[in-house]
Amino acid sequence: MNALTPFNLPLSGMSQGLHEFRFQIDRDFFACFDASPIAVGELAVELWCDKRPDMLVLAFHLKGTVRTACNRCLGEFDLPLDAHHQLLVKYDIEERDEAEVVYILRDTPRLNVAKFVYEFILISMPMIATHDHGEGTCDPEMLKYITSEEEWEAQQRAQVQQQKPRDDRNDDHLWDQLKDLIKDI
Repeated sequence: MNALTPFNLPLSGMSQGLHEFRFQIDRDFFACFDASPIAVGELAVELWCDKRPDMLVLAFHLKGTVRTACNRCLGEFDLPLDAHHQLLVKYDIEERDEAEVVYILRDTPRLNVAKFVYEFILISMPMIATHDHGEGTCDPEMLKYITSEEEWEAQQRAQVQQQKPRDDRNDDHLWDQLKDLIKDI
């Protein structure tokens, strides 16, 4: 069985009103997406589907962890996620996706929401993920290299500042010229 099959919502037999669905996400889910930046994760997804005559309102709640690399020390850690997202599905004469609205044909028998769940997981992750977002600490060996390079750069900047000849009188002369310009206006 395909790992994305459980994400099919049976639209043809669904009555109007509120319906609840629950999904479990694991490594098999992420393997279904080419070049996924996430390979390992354990998440629970709750989906509330409000079926109306003219559209569906889908409310997602994602909770769990995904395995990712720390952007500071490059060590892997489990990043906790807890996010809510909403998606509108409207009926139209042709299928298409727009920003937060998906258009489907009125007689569509089922809607697979796996792609939307995957995208919601990706956008729920912080732009810069560090151990500060999860458990554990950064690798002290890597931090040693980062800190020493930062210190080296600070020392280089200080040396350059000391070597620059400073002519305060020349700076004052420039300000005097600017003041003269203002008087002329």
